[in-house]
Amino acid sequence: MSTPVWLRPSREVVFLGLLTVLYFLAGKIGLALATVHPNATAVWPPSAIALVAFLLKGSGVWPAIWAGAFFVNWTTAGSWLTSAAIASGNTLEPWIGAVLVSRYAGGARVFESAGHILRYTVLAGAASTMISATLGVSSLTLGGFARWSDFRQIWFTWWLGDFTANLVIAPALLLWSLEPRVQWARDRITEALCLLSALGLVSWLVFSSLSNQALFFLCSPFLIWPALRFGPKETAASLLALTFLAVLGNIQGHATDPVLFSNERLLILQGFLSIAGVTHLSLAAVVAGERRTQELLLRSNEKLEYRVAQRTAALSETNEVLRNEIRDRRQTEEELSRKTEELSRSNMELERFASAASHDLMEPLRKIAAFGDLLERRVGIDEQGREMLGRMRTAADRMSQLIQNLLDYSRVLGDTRPMEAVDLNAVVSEVLSDLDSLVNRTGASISVGPLPAIQARQFQMRQLFQNLIANSLKFRRRDRAPVLIITGRVKPEGFAEITLTDNGIGFPQDDNERIFQPFVRLNARSDYEGTGLGLALCRRIMLRHGGWISAKGNPDQGSEFIVTLPVRTRHA
Repeated sequence: MSTPVWLRPSREVVFLGLLTVLYFLAGKIGLALATVHPNATAVWPPSAIALVAFLLKGSGVWPAIWAGAFFVNWTTAGSWLTSAAIASGNTLEPWIGAVLVSRYAGGARVFESAGHILRYTVLAGAASTMISATLGVSSLTLGGFARWSDFRQIWFTWWLGDFTANLVIAPALLLWSLEPRVQWARDRITEALCLLSALGLVSWLVFSSLSNQALFFLCSPFLIWPALRFGPKETAASLLALTFLAVLGNIQGHATDPVLFSNERLLILQGFLSIAGVTHLSLAAVVAGERRTQELLLRSNEKLEYRVAQRTAALSETNEVLRNEIRDRRQTEEELSRKTEELSRSNMELERFASAASHDLMEPLRKIAAFGDLLERRVGIDEQGREMLGRMRTAADRMSQLIQNLLDYSRVLGDTRPMEAVDLNAVVSEVLSDLDSLVNRTGASISVGPLPAIQARQFQMRQLFQNLIANSLKFRRRDRAPVLIITGRVKPEGFAEITLTDNGIGFPQDDNERIFQPFVRLNARSDYEGTGLGLALCRRIMLRHGGWISAKGNPDQGSEFIVTLPVRTRHA
């Protein structure tokens, strides 16, 4: 919990003391104009002082406000109890007004927007000021210091005094507190002096006599002037000056003609000033907003022009560079075209060579297997000899499988068979039929969800799923039957995503890319047979189709292979 502001270091305590004195003096000045009751006046500057203090300094200033209100009422009329009640209302009013303005009307920056000013008028002007008037007048009548028959008149005078102060005095205090500095050119200073002089002259003509109420409208042009030519801060200052001159004129009128002076005339004056404040402060906010918008637009245009000039110069240089690059690119494309043709021929020759080499290599392996069988049948050999012949046949079979896998791997990029509509459900079904004996032997449970149809090479799709499903069945855990789940969906980007999830031995997550490299094995050959080319072949098939394959896994927790293929591919 934070320390109360009045218990903090002396600097803030001094501030609170000065605020109390200022509130007290302003209250005495306002009550000097009281007519309907000693504690109720249509001119109440302390209301504005308190509201601004709460907006700028926060709720910690309430002791100064309460103390100032208590002493100003206790030294005027009433008891200490009624003075305490009035002080409570005078403190609660600006605090609630500040809270409402901060939440709904922009806080201390309320006078920068016409919409916020209208909300401020309702919240801090009309609504919150009822609190002080109601508590104050009720405490006076309950304490016997006012008659119930005068309640309405006293309440309205009290409320209008607070209302006018919040609309006429508070804007000037708040705006000049936020921006106390003035930086004007000489012509602007001259214009401000002319405005002040004209405002003083018109105020003297309108307010020098209590009978000139019909001439109030003459003051409006001298509030429109600062709203259009200066800004909200200067408009608020002009409004405050007009208020001071108007009240001063009424005081002088009272001295010269007490009969004409009455509380009703002062209320009319305060009503006029309140309406003028709302109207001209809103106008000033609108004009200031338009001015800010124009300044931002002007700066944006200047930046844009500067950037356009920079870009134009850069574009000129870039055009020259592009011409040179186009010339070089044409040469490169011609060279690339020649290299592509050479590479295509080389791939075809390599594929023919691989096919011939595999045929030539497979023939000796078949003979090794055949002669091994003959030796075992025709020559009497012992158990050790049969074991050696078995190893020879196993090695021959492994070499044969390796040669076949290498041949399949080399043929992927050279496969020119056209793309066709491939139903992946049918492909997986055929693969499972081929692997039926392995599925039965391992006791595997395989679940296949609906799979999409795509454009692809059907033979390569069969190779792809043959390797992936066989891998899931091969790399199974010894303590439980394998479970494989195959699901598919079509993504909004036009890609089919097939996911194969198993409960096998898994693999370290750090090896999720190594397993797709040729001849990479994560397990010993004695534990799991294979050539290390199955997943490399899958990756090559995916690249050939413009797709991608990735894997996720954890040791002893299974693995997940994600196949992503375009539904419609442009690959030839």
